[in-house]
Amino acid sequence: MAGTFGIGIKTVQRGSLTMDANPDTVTITAVVLAKSFLLVNWSAGASTNIVGTPPRAVLTNTTTITLSSIVTDASLVAWQVVEFY
Repeated sequence: MAGTFGIGIKTVQRGSLTMDANPDTVTITAVVLAKSFLLVNWSAGASTNIVGTPPRAVLTNTTTITLSSIVTDASLVAWQVVEFY
C-alpha cells in the first residue's frame, strides 16, 4: 500500500554549513514539496549559553532551505532533503 509519499525514495540531497545568528539560505535542486521533507542535525557553539536550542529550518520553496538561529556562536548544521516518488 502506497502512503502519502508514494513508493520509494526519488532523491536525497545533503549538505552542511556553519551558521551564527544571521539567517542563511541554501539552494537545492528543485523538489516537489508535497513529496519531500527536511531533516536537520546541529551541534551548538562551544561557548553558547543556550544549550540545546536547535536552528529553525524550513523548506521555503522548491529550491530553497532557510535556516535561522538565536545562538550567536558558530554552529555546525547538517541538512538533508528527502524526496519520494
